[in-house]
Amino acid sequence: IEFWMRSDKNVNYTHQVGPGWGTFLFHNSSNGTLSVGWNSGGTDRLNVSGVFTTLKKWNHIAIVINGKVLTLYVNGTSKGSITSSTYSGLTAFGDLQFGRTSDINQWWIGGLDEIRVWRTVRTQTEIRNNMRVRIAAPALQPDLLVYVPMDTIVVDGETKLREYVSGKHAYFRT
Repeated sequence: IEFWMRSDKNVNYTHQVGPGWGTFLFHNSSNGTLSVGWNSGGTDRLNVSGVFTTLKKWNHIAIVINGKVLTLYVNGTSKGSITSSTYSGLTAFGDLQFGRTSDINQWWIGGLDEIRVWRTVRTQTEIRNNMRVRIAAPALQPDLLVYVPMDTIVVDGETKLREYVSGKHAYFRT
């Protein structure tokens, strides 16, 4: 999973990606710490401080999961890895949510761009070489599962975020 994000205000649990702890979750905290992993403790969660201390700055985030090993990259640089004794890969969990939070009145405070989900493990070189490149023909990329560059499309009168690989467009909330 990779994407560009901008945090305009650090509030606990606002910049969330995923369904929640026990399956997969990424979020930041009010002090700019980033947490990512499968569960809320032990070897199943990676906490990295100082990622979002500069507000309104775009950062490229890449979360690479290779079996039981999760590695976090920020702007193409590895910020750490964890090896889980319990979890492996990303299990099917329904919708991959960006911006949700435990408080239904609080959403993403900032920006998102270029969401990509890959079938295969991305290397640090692949992340660095492609993070600033828009994918010209996403449907022709054999290992790309999801590509949402934040373009909108109207489907049956509803504005959605256009998904270029499968055509299963994303719901959009403002």
